[in-house]
Amino acid sequence: MRHSLRVLEYNYGTMFRWVKQRWWLCIVIGATVLIIGWQKKRCDAQEQKCRADYAAQEARLYGFSVDGDAAEQEAINQACEPSGEFCRAFSGANLPTWLLVLVGIGGVLAALRTIGTLEKQANAAMLNAQAVINAERPWFVVSLTLDESGRRFSLSCLNQGNTPGKIISMSADYCFVDKPEDLPIPPVYSSAAVMPDLSLIVHRDSFPIGKGIDPEHVIGQNDRRESVYERIEFLAYYGNVVYRDTLYPESSEEGNHESRWCFIYEPSGLPKLTKAALAVLNPVGTFARSGPVEYNGYT
Repeated sequence: MRHSLRVLEYNYGTMFRWVKQRWWLCIVIGATVLIIGWQKKRCDAQEQKCRADYAAQEARLYGFSVDGDAAEQEAINQACEPSGEFCRAFSGANLPTWLLVLVGIGGVLAALRTIGTLEKQANAAMLNAQAVINAERPWFVVSLTLDESGRRFSLSCLNQGNTPGKIISMSADYCFVDKPEDLPIPPVYSSAAVMPDLSLIVHRDSFPIGKGIDPEHVIGQNDRRESVYERIEFLAYYGNVVYRDTLYPESSEEGNHESRWCFIYEPSGLPKLTKAALAVLNPVGTFARSGPVEYNGYT
């Protein structure tokens, strides 16, 4: 008994959700049924009136109503057939045709629903396959660290993915900007870096990008020490690595990926110190990820 009640509740709940999602269709069907019923009633009344008129005419001629032969009855049927396209379309003779039409419409709707279900299943399978590819594909992640000299920062790129990646191109460059967000968009990667000896980078393997950067040397060489130290200008170090995975054929664009990076230098020295004092104190600052989103990201 409880099982039957649960099944009944489930069926009613399913039907209610279906009606709620397709309320407009229910309104159209209801209005169509009402219009057809009203028109059918009008056609039947027209036919009944016509037959009553013929019966009254016979009564006036013979004093009573008589049953004519088959030919006369056929003539009356043809004469009393409801006029109008609607009445003729929904007459008893055309009822089987309309039943076939309704069956055909139901078949089309069922086919469309099946196609929609298949499309959802195909999309789910595609998303699942894409998730597997993203989990197995190579991911080149760039980091910037201070080397043993204590003055130069070195770039390295590590493959954190599970499959090898093939390097296509690399770049690294610096510039001075008033604000990190003022970097030109789209980025221009025109300073190519030297490619590593091995172009196929396997899981957990890494490689350097360029020769790195000595920020204090670059600032002094460009006579920007005071403006950078006073935060009037900023030193930006940026670049990219373009590579492809081995999960797609060489001719496929889907296998191409790019890692973009941008670091902004944060000095720790004082601008009014002499060059000799700066050389002794060695006030090397740090780099931090910054800049527009177009300069940072992975595809």
